[in-house]
Amino acid sequence: MMAVLYVNHRYGGYRLRILPEYLDERFLELCCRLTSGGNKDAIRINSSKHAQVFQFNFGGQNYFHKTFLPRTCTESIKEIFKGTRADRALKGHLLLNSRGFLAPCVIMVGRKGVRNFMVTRGVPDPINLETLFQSLSKPDSQSRINSKISVIVDLGHLIGRLHALGITHGDLRWGNLLLAKTDSGRIHYNFIDNERTVQYFRLRNQRRLKNLVQMNMFSDISITRTDRLRFFHAYLQENPNLQSRKKEWIRKVISKTKKRLDKKHSIKKSLKKCLRTNKRHMRTVKYDHYTVARRDFFEKVDFTGFLQNIDELMQDGRILKDGNKCFVSRVSLAGREVVVKRYNCKGIIHSVRHTIKRSRARRNWLHAHRLRMLNIPTAKPLAFIEKRRLLIIYKSYFITEYIDGQKLSDFLQDNSLLEKQRLSMVKKVTELLNKLSEHRITHGDLKPSNILIVDNKPMLIDLDSMTVHHSDWMFNIKRSKDLICVESRIGRNVHDSNA
Repeated sequence: MMAVLYVNHRYGGYRLRILPEYLDERFLELCCRLTSGGNKDAIRINSSKHAQVFQFNFGGQNYFHKTFLPRTCTESIKEIFKGTRADRALKGHLLLNSRGFLAPCVIMVGRKGVRNFMVTRGVPDPINLETLFQSLSKPDSQSRINSKISVIVDLGHLIGRLHALGITHGDLRWGNLLLAKTDSGRIHYNFIDNERTVQYFRLRNQRRLKNLVQMNMFSDISITRTDRLRFFHAYLQENPNLQSRKKEWIRKVISKTKKRLDKKHSIKKSLKKCLRTNKRHMRTVKYDHYTVARRDFFEKVDFTGFLQNIDELMQDGRILKDGNKCFVSRVSLAGREVVVKRYNCKGIIHSVRHTIKRSRARRNWLHAHRLRMLNIPTAKPLAFIEKRRLLIIYKSYFITEYIDGQKLSDFLQDNSLLEKQRLSMVKKVTELLNKLSEHRITHGDLKPSNILIVDNKPMLIDLDSMTVHHSDWMFNIKRSKDLICVESRIGRNVHDSNA
């Protein structure tokens, strides 16, 4: 691969290393100005607290500008020996390119005092790895299944080749791999955030394990245990020296991953993140409303107009329930089918009570996230809205994706099913209830319409009465009610289905 030549240049007090073809006065002026806090033509991209990232367009090409912020008071001392974080990122980029791996082209790095930054060329039509797997998570065709397997195997070979050359990536999260499809349909994998990408003469097992655990940390239910084993077998093909200790390495990766996930996804800590602005969610607080929404939903919908006309949209949609306590409607938003559930006000005392103990929409939002963190299937939560008057909640809304599933009772009464299929589904429902019990959770309203069959698996909806218990005796009482409710309505003893 051809060597990339950078030239040293000074501009506006900044010391730059830049590709010669980008020595353009307007380009330099824009990049250096972004380091000082942005520009009206640039878009702020969500990033960690130790960096500031902007996306901008120049000459019809997308670029990303990343300013590295000090992480500790010793950062300046570290720069004396290792160079600035921007310099280290450039070094990692050049290392990957020289070994045949892809990374977004670094246009320049610069420094002025304690400020240092990097500008990279954008990857054309990038695909986030997480987004790709979510799009392939519904196995409605063999081609989707094959595409998912192909990507997983490719990733195993990719990381295997990286380690076979003694290279490790300092933060090998899924978000630091960008995918780009060529005209022929082939997928190229680009490593980003290469500040800690280093090559060692001999790769220590500890560093190898760290990267494997980082890749295994993705906890979406669409990635099965079989998928993870496919990744590891492909990885071993590039590192045959590990074949003799294959089972030992699998145990190490699983054990370490579990510890990391337990630490990272402590439920209480993760639920707090679901209530504030971050890379996945957007929170809006106004005098008359409080809203938290998924970014991918918030950014595609005219949310201001949606808030103003939400009741009219629900009336025009397909009404699923019209009761005194709540009103439920299926609505189409930005080409996406969603279910909106409105909790009605029953008086001032009712409003004050729910303002103090939190709205039902907010509780449903947290319940849904809790279940998904525990890999218990439920409809994806998209947003919750609390409308207020003088700080008192008088209406709240909970929005989820629409799930096209079959009610459990209808599934079991289907005459075309074999008895073996019915028993299999009852067993799956039992396993679902057992999983709830493991985490001391009761649903509270397990009627057949609240258990949907999707892709031949049970899924819980309507989490209004869900409770996480701290008291043993109350948990046992509520759990018994859940079991009785299911048994009486599906006509089978769920205890016996374990046999």
